[in-house]
Amino acid sequence: MLRAFAHFLLELPIFVTGDSLRCAVQWPLLAGMAREDVSGPGTLAVLDAGCGRGVMGQGWRRIYGYRVIGCDPWPEGLAEASRRGCYRELVEAALPALPFSDASFDRVVCTDVLEHLADDAAGLGELARLVKPGGKLILSVPMKPAPFRDPEHVREGYSLGDVLELGERAGLRLEHAEVCFLGLSRLLFRATGWT
Repeated sequence: MLRAFAHFLLELPIFVTGDSLRCAVQWPLLAGMAREDVSGPGTLAVLDAGCGRGVMGQGWRRIYGYRVIGCDPWPEGLAEASRRGCYRELVEAALPALPFSDASFDRVVCTDVLEHLADDAAGLGELARLVKPGGKLILSVPMKPAPFRDPEHVREGYSLGDVLELGERAGLRLEHAEVCFLGLSRLLFRATGWT
């Protein structure tokens, strides 16, 4: 019964892909953090590092305006992000070597990317390099233990201690931490056997 209900929920339009599920679960928290300090759309230079297909791009555009630049190493994902029309510019580039000058952005957003990098410390250091003094990095990573095994992940999650240590090495200071993607979402993954 639970398995059938979980499959039903995953078939709803909001749960079509892993990205849309991740977006549905994370977006309220990420958007809340982003909205806290925005004086108005278009006032901040923003980088969506690892934008992929741009599933969160429309939300970032609503909050930050059309000054959002997306970057990702995946050409097919960038093509889909382009069709969404939510980025001012799209750049094909991969962490830890992004083609932007130091302190280029008021906000750098990076959701569920570090776990894909062989050198996550270098990746986070690169993101820190791009944030202007007084700017912010909005980062999300999966928690340990991962609800399922993803073959594209170099590591299956981070503890808060892991993130604090990486951030400290990159010269970052944690202002706010939230836990999401627990409860119903983890139950759905386990009940459906979705991997």
